[in-house]
Amino acid sequence: MTLSVLTNILENEHILISSSTAPKLAEALLPIFEQDDIHMQLVSLNLFLKIIDLVVDKGKKPLKRIVRQSLVPLFFHCHDENERIAEASRELLICVARFLKKRKHKHLIKNEEMWKFVKCLLTEDRSRAVEHLRQALPYLQSPQEPLRAAAIRFIGFAGILMRGQQEEFQVLNEGPGAGGDARPRTLGGHLGAVSGPGPSADSRVSPAGKVLEALQERYRMGSLLGRGGFGSVFSGTRLADGAPVAIKRVPRNRIQHWGELPDGARAPLEIVLLDKVSTGFPGVIQLLEWFELSSCFLLVMERPERCQDLRDFIATRRFLPEEEARGLFRQVLEAVRHCSSCGVLHRDIKPANIIIDLDSGQLKLIDFGCGTFLQDTVYTQFAGTPSYSPPEWTQLKCYHGEAATIWSLGIVLYQMVCGKHPFKKGRDIIRGQLKFPRGLSQECRDVISWCLSMRSLDRPSVEDLFHDPWLQDVHLP
Repeated sequence: MTLSVLTNILENEHILISSSTAPKLAEALLPIFEQDDIHMQLVSLNLFLKIIDLVVDKGKKPLKRIVRQSLVPLFFHCHDENERIAEASRELLICVARFLKKRKHKHLIKNEEMWKFVKCLLTEDRSRAVEHLRQALPYLQSPQEPLRAAAIRFIGFAGILMRGQQEEFQVLNEGPGAGGDARPRTLGGHLGAVSGPGPSADSRVSPAGKVLEALQERYRMGSLLGRGGFGSVFSGTRLADGAPVAIKRVPRNRIQHWGELPDGARAPLEIVLLDKVSTGFPGVIQLLEWFELSSCFLLVMERPERCQDLRDFIATRRFLPEEEARGLFRQVLEAVRHCSSCGVLHRDIKPANIIIDLDSGQLKLIDFGCGTFLQDTVYTQFAGTPSYSPPEWTQLKCYHGEAATIWSLGIVLYQMVCGKHPFKKGRDIIRGQLKFPRGLSQECRDVISWCLSMRSLDRPSVEDLFHDPWLQDVHLP
């Protein structure tokens, strides 16, 4: 029976799988997780999930042994280079944890705290540690570098456990980093020269191992704050002074653009851009230091003690009073002007990429993952959020940096005072139709309409907005 036929049969929600059949089917599917054929892998993962869901009650106990064997393979495929395989593996791993009634496992996987999950897996039943280690060994020969690196770290943790040594490790280690070029960096432009973590007492420790040691010496990892197309962001604490930080993990295989730092080092463009804008200006998030591992980069950034992104800030209030929006919008303009003065174009200005310090009212522009260098000529490649793209991109597939930024600023201001996006559908952008609530001043309406002019040449410059009457005499934090 082919996988496709079996899939079609199991689509029938009234079918239940017998206690004798379920373990056999599940065991037959496990090797297919390792197929090179992506379609076969996805089908096998989907079928495994259906078996868990459709097995009869008395068949759950004999099925548990096979399901338990899937934990380690699924963990590794959460690191798969193919995002569809990685996501399907993660979803199945959550279902497996639920089936096995491992509530803590499920919580850690959902929060992407994968190396804490490994710690639980290896410590909850030490009699199975050798079995887990044996399952991990083949991934040392995987053609995928992320899987090989994950195997090295997994085996390292298992080895520590079997020697009876207890070591606390952080979810930062989720970025497998054994072997290869691994280095900690500070921003040489204003934080001084780079110094590595120092010589290891054990000369066998890899460069990546030393970097991870340095990370653990400097920071304590917290919970997942959010994730997007370019990486995941975690809360953290700097151990030296207890200062809160944000730690962004960017997988190497998701990095599309690279640049050069002032010291000549090659780095992801996001780091290069943050280096340029991290001059102490309060309206832009400051990059404190960064670490390079073999499969990812870790960016350590400042984080206000109590903060909220502008999207949630608006949502909890439905919309903002015009006077409050005026002050916040002025701060956004200050941040944009600072970036421009540094030769940086953000390209993804939206409420989700703006955070507010709830104690001081200070606003900060974050997430430069879509950014690029500012240029006078047109851009012919779009990066950012499509619903914030200007009409000239929709119609002509090109745009100027400042004009596109002004368009997105108009949308942000509209969202502040109206509580919703001005254009629900793509055709609404082309029509350029705006509806304003009663009570909104004409001056505010004029600024929004000016920013959202259909012709890019009709839009104001950043400096024009600074001189607009509506934005005068604004109190800033």
